[in-house]
Amino acid sequence: KQATKTHYSVIFKNDVIMKTQNYISKQMTIILLIFFPLLVGMSSCKKDKTLDVDITKFEWVLQEINTWSETYKPEKKEYFRENAFVLNFETDTTFSLNTSVNYAGGKYKMETKGKILIVAYGESSSVGVADTKEQELNQNLINVFKEVTEYKVVGKTLVFKGRKGEIEFKKK
Repeated sequence: KQATKTHYSVIFKNDVIMKTQNYISKQMTIILLIFFPLLVGMSSCKKDKTLDVDITKFEWVLQEINTWSETYKPEKKEYFRENAFVLNFETDTTFSLNTSVNYAGGKYKMETKGKILIVAYGESSSVGVADTKEQELNQNLINVFKEVTEYKVVGKTLVFKGRKGEIEFKKK
C-alpha cells in the first residue's frame, strides 16, 4: 500500500509539474505574441523615408560634418550670421546654407529622390570674421557639400553623402 501511495504521489507531482510547465509555456507564448510586434514597431520608427519626404519643403539644421577623417559640429546656438548652418531650398534650383559669418548658397539639381547634384555652392560675401574652429567648420561645410551626390532621410534626419564625406541635418 505504501508503495502504491508513493507511486501515485510521484505521478501526481509529475502531473502538477507538467501542468505548471504547460501554463508557463502558454504565458510566455502570449507575452511574445504581444511584445514582439511592439518591439518591431518601435524599431521601425526610424525607417528610411527618402522616397516619402520632399526635402525641399523643410528647413534643415546642420548637426555634423564627417570628412571621412574628422567630424565637425556647430558648437554655438547663435552665430554672427542669421540662419547660420540652416539649409533652405528656396526654389527648385536654388538653396541657401549660410556659414557662421557669411551668406552662402548655390544651385542644385534633383532628378530623382535620393540623388542630388550641387551645381554651385559658395559664400557670396565676406562680412564677418570667424575664430579658427568656426573657419574649419565653414570651410569643411563648403568643401563637403559641394561634392554630395546622394541623400537619405531617416526619421527627422537628412544625411547627404559624397566623395568628400557626409553631412547630417535635423528637420527644424
